[in-house]
Amino acid sequence: GIAFGAAARCGLGLRAGDGIEGEAAIRAGHGIEAGSSIACRDHLEAQWGIRAGGDIRAAGAIRAGESLQAQHIEAGQGFGVYAGLAVREDNWAACAQVRSAHRPVRLFSGHWEP
Repeated sequence: GIAFGAAARCGLGLRAGDGIEGEAAIRAGHGIEAGSSIACRDHLEAQWGIRAGGDIRAAGAIRAGESLQAQHIEAGQGFGVYAGLAVREDNWAACAQVRSAHRPVRLFSGHWEP
């Protein structure tokens, strides 16, 4: 897996065969993909999509320009989950999917599918 001790900003994408953990914000210019879970102690953001084989959990907001996919998706207390920030709302069903076992609490944008 990959562990960041400080804020991480990747100009392109971020991919790990196992998990990704961050002690601060994680931001990627393209997508973020982990074979297991993604955990972040601040905001988690990707201009494209975010996909995890396990859970996606952040202490801050979770923001994706396109889709989100994980077993469970959870933003921090008082923060929201946003998918499709770079997609027209009428295209959310195709390009801003939020796939998880349960609808994320405070899902403010994107098209949820179990």
